Amino acid sequence: RKPMNPSEAINLFCDESRSRHLSERTIHSRRKYLGRFAFWCGIVHLDDLREATMQTLLDYHAWLKLRKQSNGAELSGKYINRHVREVKAMLKLLADRHYIMTDITKNLPPLHDPKTLPRNILTKDQVMQLLRQPHITTPLGFRDRTMIEVLYSTGLRGGELCKLSLYDYDPKERMIRVLCGKGKKDRVVPIGKVASSYLDEYIKTVRSVLLAEIQTSAIFLSATGCPLYPADLHRLIKVYREKARLPDNITTHSLRHSCATE
Repeated sequence: RKPMNPSEAINLFCDESRSRHLSERTIHSRRKYLGRFAFWCGIVHLDDLREATMQTLLDYHAWLKLRKQSNGAELSGKYINRHVREVKAMLKLLADRHYIMTDITKNLPPLHDPKTLPRNILTKDQVMQLLRQPHITTPLGFRDRTMIEVLYSTGLRGGELCKLSLYDYDPKERMIRVLCGKGKKDRVVPIGKVASSYLDEYIKTVRSVLLAEIQTSAIFLSATGCPLYPADLHRLIKVYREKARLPDNITTHSLRHSCATE
């Protein structure tokens, strides 16, 4: 068998991830984590992953624990475990494809992440403060209020909200079909009465005002009638967050955490 160097292994793993329709953002993240492993392999002169053993992973884990952030703080346990899990997944793939003899990760001790709660959860009062910021007498203000209502009611990710089309929403059943970026699997989520009433009114009277000559089935549109991008949504949430005088760590994803907590 020909040697399998870390760089080739990373490319193979990322190509396999792409074939499973994982998002480019996820693949980029995986490549970044595995890049640190490749760097470490260079330090210890591990040029051929066929020579790797379970002790290799344990040594890499120990090395990560000694690393520091740019400000001198230690790396979190969850961050370290993520690095090791990516390497573990890559080595398993190499074994499955017979690039290395055996899956050396089988007997690796389980990696336990420290249990922590998200710190950017909104209280009910803070959610109400955020909801009161858009001027619902204007088309864009009503759109923004509707988006915040839907995010808080359903727990959708920002990117998922922006991708919603008219065909994904069932107003009678009050259900939304979501195409998940993770593995391209559909899921169906319920939407509450208040959020659905806003969404019904937005689709009925406001969306047509925003819709330009470019025909699209996207539910949420920009001022120019184009589908809204996640970056636009994040920018809007930031504006309303500042108007409501909420903490700087409140983001679009905070509404997802808050929905789950609620």
